[in-house]
Amino acid sequence: MTMEIARKIISEYAGCEFSELDIRPERPSNCCRYNPPTEPCWYALVPRKGEPFVLRSSRIVIMSRATGKIIYDGDAGDEG
Repeated sequence: MTMEIARKIISEYAGCEFSELDIRPERPSNCCRYNPPTEPCWYALVPRKGEPFVLRSSRIVIMSRATGKIIYDGDAGDEG
């Protein structure tokens, strides 16, 4: 699956604009998610819209490159 297709799927899933996603083929170095996937994935940092600004972890969506299935949607573990 190409990055452009992954970007479209994740932007629709997360309810954000296509251009707002920071999508990568590897896990961001500051992402400290427990038990990360072992299969090749797309990693997308997604903006937190409509939520008050507070100091907290970024939102990350992880999608399998092989199946297009969303494996994880939640905190990236990058706070602090």
